[in-house]
Amino acid sequence: MEFKEQIYSSESPLSVEMSFDIANHITSLVLTDKLEAHKLIIYILDNWHKIPTETHKLWTDIIEIVGFYPYVEKQNLDLNNFAGELRKARHLSKSISGRKVYFHEKQKELDEYIKSGKNIIVSAPTSFGKSLLIEEIVASKKYQNILIIQPTLALLDETRKKLRQYSERYKIILRTSQEPSDDKGNIFLFTSERVLEYHEFPQIDFLVLDEFYKLSLTRDDERAEHLNNAFYTILKKHNPQYYLLGPNIEEISSGFKEKYNAEFLSYDYKLIETEEIDLSNTKDEEKEKVLFDKLLKFKNGQNIIYCSSPNRVMELSNKFHKYLLQNKIIEEINIPLIEWAKNNIDKNWFLIRILSSGIGIHNGVMPKHINTSIIDYFNTKKINYLFCTSTIIEGVNTTAKNVFVFDKTRGNNKQIDFFDYSNIKGRAGRMMEHFIGNVFHFHPTPEKKETKVDIPFFEQNEQSFTKEIEIAMDDVDIKDKNREQYRQLKALNDDERSLLKQNGLSVDGQLELLKLLTDAVKSKNELYGWSGAPTYEQLKNILNIGWKYLLKKGESRNGMNPNYLTLLVWEYARGKTFKSLQEKIQTQLLEKKLAMDSSEGVKAIKIQEEYKKLKKSDKKQFREEHKDEFTHLKYYQDYQNKSDDDILQESIVTTFQILRHWIQYKIPKWLNVINNIQQYVAIKQGIKSGEYSWFASQLENDFVASNLSILKEYGVPKSAVNKISKHIDDNVNEEDVLQMIKRMAKNSKGMFDLYELQHIDEI
Repeated sequence: MEFKEQIYSSESPLSVEMSFDIANHITSLVLTDKLEAHKLIIYILDNWHKIPTETHKLWTDIIEIVGFYPYVEKQNLDLNNFAGELRKARHLSKSISGRKVYFHEKQKELDEYIKSGKNIIVSAPTSFGKSLLIEEIVASKKYQNILIIQPTLALLDETRKKLRQYSERYKIILRTSQEPSDDKGNIFLFTSERVLEYHEFPQIDFLVLDEFYKLSLTRDDERAEHLNNAFYTILKKHNPQYYLLGPNIEEISSGFKEKYNAEFLSYDYKLIETEEIDLSNTKDEEKEKVLFDKLLKFKNGQNIIYCSSPNRVMELSNKFHKYLLQNKIIEEINIPLIEWAKNNIDKNWFLIRILSSGIGIHNGVMPKHINTSIIDYFNTKKINYLFCTSTIIEGVNTTAKNVFVFDKTRGNNKQIDFFDYSNIKGRAGRMMEHFIGNVFHFHPTPEKKETKVDIPFFEQNEQSFTKEIEIAMDDVDIKDKNREQYRQLKALNDDERSLLKQNGLSVDGQLELLKLLTDAVKSKNELYGWSGAPTYEQLKNILNIGWKYLLKKGESRNGMNPNYLTLLVWEYARGKTFKSLQEKIQTQLLEKKLAMDSSEGVKAIKIQEEYKKLKKSDKKQFREEHKDEFTHLKYYQDYQNKSDDDILQESIVTTFQILRHWIQYKIPKWLNVINNIQQYVAIKQGIKSGEYSWFASQLENDFVASNLSILKEYGVPKSAVNKISKHIDDNVNEEDVLQMIKRMAKNSKGMFDLYELQHIDEI
């Protein structure tokens, strides 16, 4: 680009003549190619120090004409004309108080759509400022009850912190146990599952659905069905005004906007520009060195490194830390999380080492308070490197100048597509922070494909209209009543349908469970009729049938099996601490390392030696005959070269993953579903039922008293919750608990450490 090169070619100021030439060119582009004009204006803003003062007024007029009002204010540009000042004033938020907030041209357009009462479905790039409009909706105080649905607890916590300044007007509700206020408005900050679990909403006046592309089952999100059911239910029962927002979407289900009275608005408009640097030709064996050299070069900026999995994050961040040590680039950074982690996780945890050197990590398995702390450290420039997984895609706000797309897969080795790549790329640069973001990609960019968000409950096509979605819908809204799936669901009696719909998991799996429990609840009452805490055999039984009937085909198992899961849940229920579970896992991993010296290991090695001597034609049959030995060998060989420290680090990551995914999420759901079904069967048969809900709640809430568990929703570490547990009775309500811990933090010196105090302060 000729003019871009002229802007960046030298550190010297542009000549007045050159500045005028570029301004004239951009003025003509505004009429013919706005996106190109915007790019050049961003380059000018990035090089404002080079612009001759004689042309500042000209450039100020151009920046104002294209609607970049946030930058007019940020750069303190003097419009010096009445019409421009009027237009700028029109873009000032009249609702948000405490700071001056100017909308850019397209934000103002959306604001006017919302204020006119229209429903809008918005696709716009990351850094467009879509979430600012959520605050504007709340700050307007126009709506009594607002429901905000977001995909992750981390994103909900970020939203809570932004909206807590409006607590005089609204009660913020995070948990399904909280009652709405009658005295003021309510803001419900929920995941889709919690929307379905909430007992009774007041009339919802406004709905915000963030990251709405997750409605589509093609995005391979196991919670898509819950999101469809939550969205459908709220639309059906409340008919609220709504705002759906997401990135990089070209199309939605045909006919949806007409039926549900919405405008679909897709924007390319953005106030930052990204530069893509192709490093895909780098040889595989050189990629890490190239990455680390680049990171060192940009050590004074903010850098995000995308990795495929939590283990990959650990591996790569550790290697980069060693690289810094080798290059004697070490800064001893002291942040409160370090001391807390030494006392509550393990003094040798690798995160402690890398944080001290300005390196952070972000993934979906660590506790929310650790992830949010690391993001805060990154955004406030206490650390400059952030190694992360795809969790960074889901709307968590960061201020990175540079993004390195180092891996080409996500999750279970699935290739990232163009949509994923675009969202990762969108983390480079940030409106009001960086005019330009740099994206370095180490693999060819995925093929560009338009992203259509199909909405299964509306489209009802055979591929995506699952039983789990259909069973939650009213009969009048089913389009094709001749389908076999419809007839199967219609054949259920009202009680069965209500039961399966209420539980929200696999319909076929629940029907199989219903058949099983119809006989087993009575004949094996010792396994099903328990209440409170189960015995080992009762727990093993429940987890085995949950595993068999309630896991979906293709759902991530992460190398887990139901019997091992039983052992881990039992251990955690006994110890009730992270450390007790982590030490159990560490011991088992060390046993794998030593297993090659066992009789089984020796036998497996002999089998392998025999295999190597065979003719090629005989090898297939030999492997089949000795399948167990080869499985054993592969299982344990991986651990032979691992140090004790490697095993410690793996045990910590594994413990986080098991707690987050299984013990605090999956298993409580299974327990509640099986509980509902066995109670239904027991009542029909006139026998005493079991009661699993207490144990499910204990697992989900990390063995914290139910009234104290709200503190974890607010990002308070469990260590702090444990310290106050003996001072707060079980009958104190949740709102009072929040006030009590704040008073204790203020008045009880030495009770909490600095890290805990910082999180209590954010309540």
